[in-house]
Amino acid sequence: MYFDTILNSLRLETPRPHTPAFRIKAEGANWHVFDGNKPLANFMPLALDIWSFSPFEPDEFANPDGPGKVVDLHTVRNTFLNFGMQGWPKHWNPDDLCWNWEQDSGEELIANVSLTARESETCCWRLRVSYDPDWGRYRYQFTIDARKMDPDSFEGFNLMTAGALACRPQERRWTHSIWENPDGNLRRVIHCFGIFQKDGVIIYPSEIMIRSLNIQPVTGSFQQMNRSTEYGL
Repeated sequence: MYFDTILNSLRLETPRPHTPAFRIKAEGANWHVFDGNKPLANFMPLALDIWSFSPFEPDEFANPDGPGKVVDLHTVRNTFLNFGMQGWPKHWNPDDLCWNWEQDSGEELIANVSLTARESETCCWRLRVSYDPDWGRYRYQFTIDARKMDPDSFEGFNLMTAGALACRPQERRWTHSIWENPDGNLRRVIHCFGIFQKDGVIIYPSEIMIRSLNIQPVTGSFQQMNRSTEYGL
């Protein structure tokens, strides 16, 4: 499929080997993620703040100000991913989200982030951090398994890519988001700061994709919700 062709074009002609030495360092309720001595990301209870995607490339920052000075999530300093609490069923409580590190060091990190609600409703975000030699990049992947009683969809996560909505040409890095619908048709949404303003509220591309199309991002494509799905950077 055409989407697979796009993904395959990101592969290197020659794999770039690297043996990561991932580890985490707890600080309060957060976990700092490292590859050896190289800091990669900060994982918070409700969100991931990621700035390193390759041991061979510069870190990716969108805002020169430190995280404490960022006044709006939509101008976030780095690539930011949270658990989509805004689109959860109302009786799901973010305070009930529980992290369990299955593997906290080595060539791969694995964490299970789970939530249990009434009527035996559950959701588990299985997070994997690894290195892919075919891409020469780190991979941050979620597999989401959810059980909910209402037949409607829910928001499994939000993603804001560093620099996605930069409005000045010299700062633009990503012009479009692309994905594949369950019917196999390729779709795209343009990244433009002005396009996503409505009633004074900025809506960024991942919200539009999930809320209007009722789909769930996965690695290499998108699938309908209410099933186990996976998303990877």
